[in-house]
Amino acid sequence: MGVVQPELARVLRDGPFATAFAVAVERSGLTLDRLRDRLAERGVAVSRTTLSYWRSGRSRPERAGRDDDLGAVTDADGTSRG
Repeated sequence: MGVVQPELARVLRDGPFATAFAVAVERSGLTLDRLRDRLAERGVAVSRTTLSYWRSGRSRPERAGRDDDLGAVTDADGTSRG
């Protein structure tokens, strides 16, 4: 597993959520459809539309566990947060 780049580590720590999520998605190199599939494999059920809303800042996860959602994204490409 790799180490998270400094920019991603900063936004994961400091937010806002939409920025952190957008950077994590970009860093993963995955399309939102593929990301949705990878998240489903990890037990995180979310629609592509929801992922798009999170990325744009239109909405954010309503449940506790922001780090879990971002962690699942950063781990989706086999990269751990460091």
